[in-house]
Amino acid sequence: MGVFHQPQLPPGPHKDLNEALHDLHLRAGCPSSRAIAQAISAGDFPLTASHERVRMAFSAPHLPAWPLVEALCGVLAPLAGSTPPREVNLVRGLWQDSRRPARSRPVPVIPASEPSAPWLTPAPRSTAETPSFGVDVVRAVREQLREALLLKDTSPLELAPEAEVPDSAGVYELFHHGRSVFVGRAERSVRSRIHQAHRKLSGRKGISVHDVAYRFVPMDASLADLSPERMIIHADDHPWNQNGFGSKDLGRQRDRTELTSRHFDLQYPIDLDWAIQYDIVEESLPQFLRAIRDALPYMFRYGKTSPNGTVENLRIASRTPAREIFSALAEGPLAGWQITAKPGYVIAYEERRAYPQTLAVFRQ
Repeated sequence: MGVFHQPQLPPGPHKDLNEALHDLHLRAGCPSSRAIAQAISAGDFPLTASHERVRMAFSAPHLPAWPLVEALCGVLAPLAGSTPPREVNLVRGLWQDSRRPARSRPVPVIPASEPSAPWLTPAPRSTAETPSFGVDVVRAVREQLREALLLKDTSPLELAPEAEVPDSAGVYELFHHGRSVFVGRAERSVRSRIHQAHRKLSGRKGISVHDVAYRFVPMDASLADLSPERMIIHADDHPWNQNGFGSKDLGRQRDRTELTSRHFDLQYPIDLDWAIQYDIVEESLPQFLRAIRDALPYMFRYGKTSPNGTVENLRIASRTPAREIFSALAEGPLAGWQITAKPGYVIAYEERRAYPQTLAVFRQ
């Protein structure tokens, strides 16, 4: 885990940009500068960055280059349960304003017009500062959202699949043993997000879906664009927002990235003894693999090219543990491939490769 020093900067867009980057890093679980640099180098970014350059982007008083800022958003956003475009849009304007000297930032000037009649003369200009009107939208949304959540009762997450949850935008909160641990936002369907949390926690070791509860607040889709969940997230109060719980699939290039010790997947790794809930019978290998992927409570990613040879009438009986399924695949239809169980997901490719932090390896 890496915690970066925050430089002393005067109030302004540069300071706001730096604080936004530190906030993104915190929500991503505080990966080290070396881990971030490795992810940038392995990703599809128009630059390579040393770990020192990454550290300076957070800790140095000078403005980091835009390609580096964009790459940081690309690497950290998935770890923070966000998307790179969303994070880039949040910091682009701050970075552009930071490049512009304060004195050159445009100030609207309204020219004085000539009086339309001789008895109408312009009012004398006052040297006193004119009071301005403003609305603290962030505070208003934060306070109303907190109040709306507090008024909601919690429901057991184990009953979420049968519960009446709206298929609309909203903010939801998860509780583990009664403690609030995660606040998330759904831009389209809060029902889908809560069901995803139920499925994810159903296939983990060290934690039970029976010990988790949730509550939610539906909201207008336009308000979801304000990232309202960030307004009520605190590192001490919502630890799962900081440890990668909401992360999506980071892609093939991230499979060799080492997780920090506090990452959710290391605290609660996937359960290879979890058993599928129904029979799987398919006529072809691609359909068979898709059916297995859909039946598992954690991600199963595999290569696009199937092994040579025709395989038909594939079947897995209900209540078969995932470990036995992967072992049978490696000995049968995926012979010659390697199936690797990582702390948070499983991958299958035609390779022989050692990965860091591996739970199990299945191959012929």
